[in-house]
Amino acid sequence: MPNMLGIDAVRGIRSLGRKMLIIMVTTEAGKSRVIDALKARVSNYAIKPFEPATIGSKIQEVLNKAGGSS
Repeated sequence: MPNMLGIDAVRGIRSLGRKMLIIMVTTEAGKSRVIDALKARVSNYAIKPFEPATIGSKIQEVLNKAGGSS
């Protein structure tokens, strides 16, 4: 993402009081990066590369947690 790290974008969105669901998609697989993302209140985290079924299950997990399962 040009001009800003994804984690900074998440922090900026959350600092505005936004309650939207956010799934971070990144190549950052290190444990500390995942922990930072969770502390920034991402809804879920997907590490690239991934299979289509993986992102589908991440989306479903987030929707289930939010009470909007389909």
